[in-house]
Parts: sequence; C-alpha cells; structure tokens
Amino acid sequence: YINGSIVNDTSLLLGNDEVLSLIASLSDHASEVMLIIHALTVEVRDFREKTITVFYLSEIEHVLFSQFASEGYRRMFAVFMHCYDRVMVHSSAVLRNGKVILLVAPDEGGKTTAALLEPSGQILCDDRNVLACGSDGTEVYGTPWGSHSTPGLSGPLAGVFLLQKDTSFSVTRLSPRDAALFMWHDNRHFWNQLPVEHRTGVLDLLLTACRSVPVGMLSFPRDHIDWEAVDRFLESS
Repeated sequence: YINGSIVNDTSLLLGNDEVLSLIASLSDHASEVMLIIHALTVEVRDFREKTITVFYLSEIEHVLFSQFASEGYRRMFAVFMHCYDRVMVHSSAVLRNGKVILLVAPDEGGKTTAALLEPSGQILCDDRNVLACGSDGTEVYGTPWGSHSTPGLSGPLAGVFLLQKDTSFSVTRLSPRDAALFMWHDNRHFWNQLPVEHRTGVLDLLLTACRSVPVGMLSFPRDHIDWEAVDRFLESS
C-alpha cells in the first residue's frame, strides 16, 4: 500500500491466493523473514529456511533474462551466503605463492589496477570474491562478476590489504577491526536489510577472516607495487 491506496500492478500479486498463503505461513518466524514488494514483483526471503520465493507478473518474464535482472540475482545470492559461513565482498583477489591476497577499496579505488600489477597474472576476480570461513582458516573463491576473472581459481587467504592511491609505494599495518569495518560499510547495500542477528553474523565472519591473517594498508602509484615487500610484510606479521 502507498498512501492508503493499492499500487495497480502489485495488487494483482498481493491478491493472489498463493502469495497470501505463503506470507501467512511465515507468521511464526516473522522476524526471520523479509518481504520485498516492487511494482511488478513480490519477493519473500526466509532466512530460517534459507529460501527465496519470487512472484512476478507473466508480462515481465522477458526481463528475468536481462542484464538488469542479473544484478538482482547477484544480490539475492550474496544476501544468503552468511548462512553457510561465507560472504561475498567487493574486492580484487590475486593468487601469489599459492595463497590469495585480498585487495579492498571503494569504487575506482585501484582494485583492478593493483591486481593487474601482480606479475603472475592469476586473478581470481577483480570485483567480487567469496570468503569461506572455516576452522582451518579462510578460503577465497573468485566469481564471474568482474572485468577480469579466472574460473575455478581459489586458494587460502594470505592477507588483506586496504588500497590507497599515492605517489609512492608503502605498506603499513592496519588493525583487523578497521579492515572488517571497511568491508562491512563497502558492502552494506547487501546487508542493511538483514534481520539484526544476521547482520551481526556477517560482521563476525568478516572479523574472523581479518583476524586470521596479516592486514595492511597498501599505498601505491598507478604503475608500481613492490610485491616482494608485500611478501615480506606477510611473512613478518
């Protein structure tokens, strides 16, 4: 309802018996449910059962295969990952010496530039990567959502670096908490609408990943990163 009236297209869905029946069945765990109503769709996210149900008008079926819809699928994919001790983060990731270096920065912050400067050329993905947190450490997996990615490439997390564009190269220590909070805020559009306990779970996973490895601030000019200095930082931390 908007201002006491029903949105015309949405009313066709909200008046559907199957939609109403599903919504009514979730009343016993309503705090674990998100109901997202758009003009032409109704989306029900059930975090207890780990399911997403999407109702849509048949007239828009062609949109489901468009580039516009693919962004929505990525968001749906990402928002549930913490239920399986995984998070997808805005980042570049490169495989170096058999382990993964995660590079985080805001949009246009140098993630792709830094990844392309690593001489091995083993880029998991230059925009979205998945952290899988387990008792033996954190494993990093690339995704297809980037300009540069290598299908199937993965490895154990070796370190996390917050990137900063500068006129000269340097690498300094950064607290795991600061790195985790940066990733939380940089990806908050995925997690802002989660139930409170689930938001806490995401932050815990980010903290776990950052506390398990060396974390630093990597400042660099556009054309140079001293990767041997990065290696030394990881070994000495």
